[in-house]
Amino acid sequence: MKNIKIIGLAIALLLVALLVISGIKQKHRGALEENIASLKKQKEFTQEISKSIFFLSKNHNHIGHAELNKTIKRFLSNINNSGSINKETTTLWNRFYLDVQRFRDNINHSSIYSKILLDKEINELYMTNLKLVVELEKLIRAKESKLSTISKVYMIFEYGTFAIIAILLTT
Repeated sequence: MKNIKIIGLAIALLLVALLVISGIKQKHRGALEENIASLKKQKEFTQEISKSIFFLSKNHNHIGHAELNKTIKRFLSNINNSGSINKETTTLWNRFYLDVQRFRDNINHSSIYSKILLDKEINELYMTNLKLVVELEKLIRAKESKLSTISKVYMIFEYGTFAIIAILLTT
């Protein structure tokens, strides 16, 4: 009779442990998935900004300026939600934003060399954007790999706990 009580208590504790493990897994998984989604959104915003700049460089109109400003605002507000990023990505974001600001300042200026300067700025912006997209993709892949590893580790704990419960139930 005493063994039955001990086994029952062990099963109850293992069930509680299984619930705790599952809860922690969901919390970690949710945070990482949210971070990955935010990084993907950032990548989309940088590409959208580049597209808007290309459009503006060909067609100077107020609609293009409004669209660029709207995208930049979304880009900047999403930076705060992007979670942990590495130093390289932060440096590239700052350089990209500086290039965008320089373009916005110089798009309305006209001089003999304005077309040449604007083309140079657009080229620098695209090169920075390309580096930023590559760096963001590396970061996204690293976070997805971490998510996969965490899921596997928690799954091992869950299956192990379940196996121990099954063994206890058969004794």
